Amino acid sequence: MGDAKPEPLAFVFTDIEGSTRSWEEHPDAMSRALAQHDRLLRGVFESAGGTVFKTVGDAFCVAFMDPPAAFRAAIGCQRALDDASWGELRMRARVAVHVGLAEERDGDYFGPALNRVARLRDAAHGGQILVSAAAAAAVRERLPDGARLGDLGERRLKDLLVPEHIYQLTADGLQAGFPPIRTIDQVPHNLPAQHSDLIGRREELAGLAQLLDRRGARLITLTGPGGTGKTRLALQACAAALDEHPGGVVFVALAPLREWEHVELAIAGTLGVREATGQSLRQAILSTIGDRRMLMLMDNFEHVLPAGPTISDLLSNCPELRVVATSRERLRLQGEIEFPVPPLPSAGVGEERPEDIGVAPAVLLFAERARAVLPDFRVTHDNARAVARICAGLDGLPLALELAAPRLRVLSADQLAERIEGSPGGKLSLLRSGPRDAPSRHQTLRDAIDWSYRMLTAEEQRELAALSVFAGGFTSESAEEITGVPRSLELIESLLEKNLLQLQAQAGPRFSMLETVREFASEMLDKLEDAPALRRRHGEWFARLAARQSGRVQGRNRAEALAVFSHERANLRVALRWALDAGVTGLAEDLALGTLRFWEATAQFSEARQWLELLMAKRASAKVLSALGLVAFHQGRHQDSRRHLREALLAHSPVDPPGVRAETLVRLQWSALNEGDYRAVEETVEESISGCLAAGDVVGAALAKVQRAMVRAAAGNRAVAREEFDRALDALAAEGAEEALGWALNAAGDAARAAGDLETCERHYRRALEIGERLRSDRVRTAAAINLGLAAATRRDFDEALKQTQQALRVQVAQGRRDTLPGALLILSLKHITAGRVAEGARLLAAAELMNRRLGQRWEYGDRDLVAVASDSISRLGPQERAAAEAAASAMDEEQMRCELFE
Repeated sequence: MGDAKPEPLAFVFTDIEGSTRSWEEHPDAMSRALAQHDRLLRGVFESAGGTVFKTVGDAFCVAFMDPPAAFRAAIGCQRALDDASWGELRMRARVAVHVGLAEERDGDYFGPALNRVARLRDAAHGGQILVSAAAAAAVRERLPDGARLGDLGERRLKDLLVPEHIYQLTADGLQAGFPPIRTIDQVPHNLPAQHSDLIGRREELAGLAQLLDRRGARLITLTGPGGTGKTRLALQACAAALDEHPGGVVFVALAPLREWEHVELAIAGTLGVREATGQSLRQAILSTIGDRRMLMLMDNFEHVLPAGPTISDLLSNCPELRVVATSRERLRLQGEIEFPVPPLPSAGVGEERPEDIGVAPAVLLFAERARAVLPDFRVTHDNARAVARICAGLDGLPLALELAAPRLRVLSADQLAERIEGSPGGKLSLLRSGPRDAPSRHQTLRDAIDWSYRMLTAEEQRELAALSVFAGGFTSESAEEITGVPRSLELIESLLEKNLLQLQAQAGPRFSMLETVREFASEMLDKLEDAPALRRRHGEWFARLAARQSGRVQGRNRAEALAVFSHERANLRVALRWALDAGVTGLAEDLALGTLRFWEATAQFSEARQWLELLMAKRASAKVLSALGLVAFHQGRHQDSRRHLREALLAHSPVDPPGVRAETLVRLQWSALNEGDYRAVEETVEESISGCLAAGDVVGAALAKVQRAMVRAAAGNRAVAREEFDRALDALAAEGAEEALGWALNAAGDAARAAGDLETCERHYRRALEIGERLRSDRVRTAAAINLGLAAATRRDFDEALKQTQQALRVQVAQGRRDTLPGALLILSLKHITAGRVAEGARLLAAAELMNRRLGQRWEYGDRDLVAVASDSISRLGPQERAAAEAAASAMDEEQMRCELFE
């Protein structure tokens, strides 16, 4: 009996909604009501055959051997509470049902199933019953009479890593309508938190809501002058539309971009898209969005208008996607609905009474922002007309109003109005009739910022101009170093108070400018004599930062290093662009190569390739060619990879550091291994090891030794290979190079699997999987998962093999990657062959071979025994059957292949 397989139990957890507050406000009534609640629920549970194994306060924890009985009890609880007479306090229970395995100890139960049902209960409302996917599956055909299950979709529950597909159980006579359940991602989104109210935009919000309700409104562009609050309005409207877009609401910041070609990269980065071998970035984005009902907010589109066709392509291929864009002009795309965002209305001409002036939207906004610096500020009889003049003089532009309001700390309302109206050449009202070839909206914003700029001291003006060299934000340390101003921190604080800088609290002590302010300040920077020196110092600072963080990407501080790179991505791009345009190619090379490990770790290979090709056109050094070879390898362009890497070896100069050639050799060896060219590896591996060691590159040397071990294992020298693997793994672990260790463990596992040592191979794969999970490295963890599947297939445990394979494929499908698909098809082929369905197995193996050819891949040597087993069985089929299998495989597209694996 001790070896009997444990049976899953059904668990029902309940508690009372709002009980803490009821105890505080009505202790006597709560005591009586709780006693009645306990009697009712205990009676329901016992009559249904449940075991109450724990009560905590007002919560019941109940176990059932029979899942339908748990459903009857859950419904019975709610009916009993609804039918009871409660007096002043009515008991409303939150109820959850889950089915799973648990460990019983001393009359109590323990295990993940208990955590899941508890979190499921916490997501419910009083009177509601939530059911897990496992519980729904267990009772699908045996629901109590009159009961129904409503699908609430897949949600994430607090503290649980794996999402739960949640259902709502209703029955005749019970409440069915409830607010959205309390999960941590009712709708996934990355909308920036707003720390102030949206003022004066009620009509615009209503109009946008109506548009977002229209099925045919796929592309809505908010247009208007810079500074009218388009972004703020769009954020509010998109936040209000969260529930209508269960596929997610995504905010894509375009302001930091300087190249319209980078729009696709910005979308991919926001969605977390990773590139796959043989697939373009555009295809990966389309695959990620698919048919999800998603809302995408593209902010500050005006300077990347040539990227408009990218948006058209997304809308054409993703039928449920909707796009809201903010731009100073229309995108001029088919189906676009323009939504003008005018300045805020000011007080009417001739208004005298403060109560009339005070309700104007522009005045409301100005007064609210003024109270941020003067808490007692009000629109009164004494200042109402001056406030109206201020708002009218600033054309009701929200940005101008927000810049002006803090000046009330040093000026009265009358003095501020006089400066706005009387400032020569710097007054918005006088710029309404500017040059015909300059957009009035640009004039208006320029005037608002120019007015604020002229209010600064000369020191503050220079600091603002110098700080515009940064893109996407900066730290006080980088500002002090690059601007060269001794009082930089003090000046930053002053500019922050004047709302010309913003504090990025979510990213630590970091500052940024509104993009419109930065554009104006950049023009002021161009007038400074030392502007080129400032831009060079900016590039050199970030080249040094990239070099420091690049080494950390491979080690124990990987997460911190990637976060730094992510924060400074826009600065690195701006620095690279300037260095290339200015012909400072040495600096451009340092920046690109320093950023390479970040691009590699985050699979941003298209961007890496763009920059490296621009750099190669000006400086085809060995380092640049080697980096291009690495990027081509990751993109599956293996011929290009080997060509670039061989050119790098030819371009290598004796004055180059020893590590340059060694690094190139290691990369060339990976390419050769991918194509099964073991002789090429043997010819250069010793040189690469010694070169890496001479350069102090312990990680590179260890990876080269892994390559040598792979060659020895493939040649049958398994004992020697195993010792080599063990030493390399120990070296990588000692260096804290965890991602490299993950790759090495997968390689060592392949060798052990080829040698028939399944225990060792699975130990290596599981360790690699754990590393990939901890680092959130999808490339490591998907490789480990598919390898675990292949190992399970080797021992003929095809259910476990497919489980691991499906896990890897789900991650890869979300990323648009395809490189593990052949191995998954091989596993399914073997399952069919083992079950006697040899023709089916032949078709699937042919599909796997076809995918390998499409991807430019070959079977790893650890897989070849499995391929040989399958091929041997298939060879016994007749020629016509084999031909039919190959024809059927050639007719399959990739989507059909994936569907086979999830049936």
